[in-house]
Amino acid sequence: MGDVTLEVLNIFEHFVSNLDGSVNGLYKISLNGSKATIFRNGDSWGVLSHCLREPVTKCMGFMRNDRIKLVENAINKYMKDNK
Repeated sequence: MGDVTLEVLNIFEHFVSNLDGSVNGLYKISLNGSKATIFRNGDSWGVLSHCLREPVTKCMGFMRNDRIKLVENAINKYMKDNK
């Protein structure tokens, strides 16, 4: 996988659902110098991308599986350090 530089820049929303206990949120991160907006709905993680000349419905993609745990750990650390 190689070296990964990951920084959580902002947490816009982070909550545990009172319906099913799932963790959900909206986050801004920097991954290897590229900024990304990340959505989490339980176990489903998505990345907002800007695709020129495409409808907004095509500007959302699933996060790579090898990045999910890294991002989740960074979010948890950010929340712990910024209480």
